[in-house]
Amino acid sequence: GTVSKDTGFRATGNEPGWMAQVTAGASPSLHAEIDYGERKFDISPVAEQADGWTGKSSDGTAIVLKFERRACQDSMSGQAFEAAATLTVGDRSYQGCGKFNPQ
Repeated sequence: GTVSKDTGFRATGNEPGWMAQVTAGASPSLHAEIDYGERKFDISPVAEQADGWTGKSSDGTAIVLKFERRACQDSMSGQAFEAAATLTVGDRSYQGCGKFNPQ
């Protein structure tokens, strides 16, 4: 299934803490923070794919946010999410959970 163009997506993970958020709209942008917010990325626009988004940061680092539509549980809080998420920054990958249309 494809993501409708008006869908935003937010993902978070732990150890080290990270988050990523994709804005809704025709030309989505990606905001990501890794290593407890020590590194931040803002990429606009990002390329939309069937299972996520890809882009490059201002310094050329490849950044990919992918999702799988399956039940996912936060490793620290135990909160349930509707998707599993993987954020890849360069050669490092971060695992976590995500949700669509975050409020």
